[in-house]
Amino acid sequence: MLYPVIDIGSNTVKLAILNKERLFWEAPVYFKAVPLNLRSHVVDGKLTDEATSSLCQWIAAFQEIARRFTPNPPLAFATASLRGLSNATEVLNQIRATCGVTAFIISGNTEAYFSFLGAKNSVNAASGVTVDLGGGSTEILSFERSRVLDSASLPLGCLTLYQKYYQNGEYHLEECRREIRSILQQFAPPLTGKSILLSGGSAKAVLKYKN
Repeated sequence: MLYPVIDIGSNTVKLAILNKERLFWEAPVYFKAVPLNLRSHVVDGKLTDEATSSLCQWIAAFQEIARRFTPNPPLAFATASLRGLSNATEVLNQIRATCGVTAFIISGNTEAYFSFLGAKNSVNAASGVTVDLGGGSTEILSFERSRVLDSASLPLGCLTLYQKYYQNGEYHLEECRREIRSILQQFAPPLTGKSILLSGGSAKAVLKYKN
């Protein structure tokens, strides 16, 4: 059975059509990612009308694509892209009214757990941490023998840090590093085991750069 999933992220909005019976063992039947950079269109704590309209247009387009594969309606969820915005409810209502799709905002800890589920089924690691590097936040979860020990969602998204520490054509790297170290020391769960499993679009970008 095929199920379409729409991930409304801070940097990209993705459609994945998944085979439920082979969920963790096969690549999606179909996958598309669109870089909407929603986090760059937040003004005074609100997603702009223009960005909301663009988001609705792409969700409608994804819905049309999904119908070619399965009659099952899309499951849509948002992460730090909408989490904490003062007009998040209005954005969700507009998505429902425009596209007929009910989208949900998941918590940081739920996002960390979903990343852990995907990582532990892709890599054979008995213990360690999963780190989901997103555009608006970073989720860290520690585990041992496939059991979750602790997790945290940190305001260390690559887009948010870029917007804050790249100003007037200059990078302020030392200030950025200090903030990252401070937040990690205060809120990150303790590292366990020998494995650090990275996920998320920013992690993939780092891998591409390394290669």
